[in-house]
Amino acid sequence: MYLNNSFSVLPKTEKVSNSTLVVLVLSSPSEVNLRKIFRESVCKYARTQSSVFFVLGSSYNTTEKTELDILEEEEKYGDIIRVKELIEHYHNVPLKILYSF
Repeated sequence: MYLNNSFSVLPKTEKVSNSTLVVLVLSSPSEVNLRKIFRESVCKYARTQSSVFFVLGSSYNTTEKTELDILEEEEKYGDIIRVKELIEHYHNVPLKILYSF
């Protein structure tokens, strides 16, 4: 009943295949710089059999620049999973986790 939204962005296929360990990081659309720092620190130590994905929803205050940044991230890294209809809110964290699975 609660999981009826579709994914607007999915990770690249090559990022998912051959992964024995998948790390899901809950993030909000506006945290572009935090995702960049995470990629430059933690993700660079990930091995070829592991994948790190950032799970995003939507926010009421998302600007057009942020939307363009997310699209750029998706093109460059291919590690974004986004449910655009899921509003970023504390009460929606369990739904975000369920969408991650």
